[in-house]
Amino acid sequence: MIPLSTTGVSIVLLIILGITYIILKRALYSAKIYFMLLLIMSSAGVFISDLPLMGLSPNIYQFENILLFALLMVISAIPWISFDKIFRHLPVFTIKDRYIPLIRTIFIATIILSFIAIAYLLPYSIRSFMLGASDIRSSIMNDYLLPPTLFTTFAVGIAAFYPITILFVYISLLDSRLAKYTIWLILSSLTYIVSNTAIAGRDGLIFIPLIYLVLFIIFKNSISHKRLKTIKRYGIIAGASILIALSAITVNRFYDGSNRSSQSKQSKQRLIYGTWGYFYQQPYVFDHILEQFNNFYGFKRRLVFLDGVIKVEGKEKDKYRSDLHEIMFGTQYGEFYQISGYSSLITLTIIFLWFFNYMANKLRRKKNIFGVLICFAIYLNFMISGMFYFRLGNSNGEFFLNIGIILATLFIPNIIQIKNYAGNQIEGR
Repeated sequence: MIPLSTTGVSIVLLIILGITYIILKRALYSAKIYFMLLLIMSSAGVFISDLPLMGLSPNIYQFENILLFALLMVISAIPWISFDKIFRHLPVFTIKDRYIPLIRTIFIATIILSFIAIAYLLPYSIRSFMLGASDIRSSIMNDYLLPPTLFTTFAVGIAAFYPITILFVYISLLDSRLAKYTIWLILSSLTYIVSNTAIAGRDGLIFIPLIYLVLFIIFKNSISHKRLKTIKRYGIIAGASILIALSAITVNRFYDGSNRSSQSKQSKQRLIYGTWGYFYQQPYVFDHILEQFNNFYGFKRRLVFLDGVIKVEGKEKDKYRSDLHEIMFGTQYGEFYQISGYSSLITLTIIFLWFFNYMANKLRRKKNIFGVLICFAIYLNFMISGMFYFRLGNSNGEFFLNIGIILATLFIPNIIQIKNYAGNQIEGR
């Protein structure tokens, strides 16, 4: 075993991911965003010698674990590259006229359901935002920020639909007959932020902008110059607003403003951890899990529909949140390992990559562009959230909803066509 410091970890990751990016550069289009995030994640140890890592010890990490982490991050992009086989040719998407009434109905239903969910979740979101950091953590530990009711399940389920709602935003920009729904769909896509802040989470403030950004890269060639200018202008305003909200939540949760030297230093370290640390902790937590985690959860925590079907010795459910692993991000692969060790890590990684790569290539060969876009939006959700934790393994309902939508793309009509390629911008619609 070769020991590494935090700086050594960063250097190893930057070398491996940098070389990989150079080799794959010609095959990447929207996936460049993914590699950009990986580089942000990897570079922290170069700039900050004493990385705040919430008490992880020892501060020595194993080269072999970091090498495995880098390999997993790289092979995660295999399905993305398959999707980019279409996107890198700069397609111009248009909607088939006969499907306009159907799309309009889907948009209206999405908007109505989203606003019902927002109305229900907003009071809990406001209450959570007004709690202090210690009260928030206590509430999360005791599971009482959201009531365990059927309507909560409905509202949270609608909120989980947000990647598809964001996709609908861009589809509404493809035809003037649908443009009036754009602003309402944008507001509907924020349901997940309201849902997430109801449990004091910041995930929505990270995931939603990233999905908007990636889908913008894919759709920008299909949107008129006039609308592009409007999107960029309001995008800057929205980005600034999200940054302010993210900063407010972060300061509230991680910084106590103490003037005493020791506490002030600790608060500043917590603030670094609560901002950049949101991205940089992953390789260190992953190493920590592989080195020190041996009381496996089985399927009692993630993919719980398999609990009892596949026998794995695991912890009791009420002990999950008392563990440091439960409040730190080791990527979805760290959580795959926590099920039963290397066997579950290897098996679930292969299934995850095979399934999305198969769907990407299957839909691409069928020339089902609408199916490709829906599948890609859900894959984005898995990938972006998976850089932190396996969020979509949290609940049986949400997991099956996403898988069901993906499988349905094999049978739904192709409402979108590619008009042309190679950046032939549409001047006005």
